[in-house]
Amino acid sequence: MSELATRTLNAVGERIGRRPGMFELRLGHGDGLNFDPASGVTLTPPAGTYWADPFLFERDGVLYLFYEVYDYETRRGHLDVGRIEGDRLEPLGTALKQPHHLSYPFVFHWNGEIWMIPETHAAQRLELWRATTFPTGWELSATAFEGVSMADTVVFERRGQWWMFSNICDDSFGDHGAELHLFRIDGPMLGRIEPHPLNPVVIDTTTARGGGRVFEQDGKLYRTSQDNSHGLYGFGLNVMEITRLDMDGYAERRVRHITGDFDDAIMACHHMDAAAGRFVIDVRRRVLGAPKPTG
Repeated sequence: MSELATRTLNAVGERIGRRPGMFELRLGHGDGLNFDPASGVTLTPPAGTYWADPFLFERDGVLYLFYEVYDYETRRGHLDVGRIEGDRLEPLGTALKQPHHLSYPFVFHWNGEIWMIPETHAAQRLELWRATTFPTGWELSATAFEGVSMADTVVFERRGQWWMFSNICDDSFGDHGAELHLFRIDGPMLGRIEPHPLNPVVIDTTTARGGGRVFEQDGKLYRTSQDNSHGLYGFGLNVMEITRLDMDGYAERRVRHITGDFDDAIMACHHMDAAAGRFVIDVRRRVLGAPKPTG
C-alpha cells in the first residue's frame, strides 16, 4: 500500500472515530493463566472514543465489566460499566466521571462492600471509592499520597497481610512504565502505609507497569503487567508469578507473554482481567500500512 493511500485510509478512519492505534476490548472464555486471546469476540467502542483497562466483577450471578472510555474530543477518560450477557456487553452507564482524566477502574470486594481504586494520577493523589448504589453510584472514602503521580494501583491480601502495587512517576516525563513500587498496608483504607525497603522492586519497561489485578490460582500468586518495549505503549501483556513477597525481598518471573501477533489487525495488547470463567483484554488496532512490531 502506498504512503498516500495509507494516510488517506487512516484519515477516513479518524473521521468516523476508528482512529489508528486505538484500543478496544476482547471478551472470551478462560481463566487468568490459560486464556486464548485469539478466541475472544471484539467489543467495539462508539465513534470518537476508545475503550481500555477493563476489569470484571461478579455479583449475585451477574458479571459486570468496568472500563475506561477515552474521549478524543476532551482528551480525557472516564469510567463506564456494563453487564456481560453471553458475548455481548450491555452498557449500564457511567460509573465515575471527574474534571480530570480517569482510567484503570480496579474494582474489588472487601468487608462486605464493593470498592474501587481508579487511576487518578492527573489529580496527583490516590483515591478509594465505595459503591453506594452499585454499579453506577460511588462516593469518595479515602485518599493518600497527596502530590504523588501514581498509576495502575492494585491492593490485595495474601495470607492475612495486605499489600499494594503502584507505578510511581517522579520525573518530568510522565513515564509510569519503568518502576514498580510495593507497599505493606493495613488494609484498603490505607491507614498505615509502609514502603518496601527495596523500592522500586522492579525497574524494567518490559514488566514493571501494572496490567490488571493480582490473582491467585492453584495456590500461586500472579500479577499481570505491561510490556512497553519496542517503542510502543502496550506492546504486550505479561503474566508474572510472584515467587517472593515479604519486607526483606521481592521476586517474580514471567510465565506468559502475549503480544498482538494472534491477529493481523492488532499491533498490541496491555491489560487483562478474568472472573467467572470469562476473560477480557484490551487490544490496540494496527495503524494501516505500518509493519507489525515483533519481539
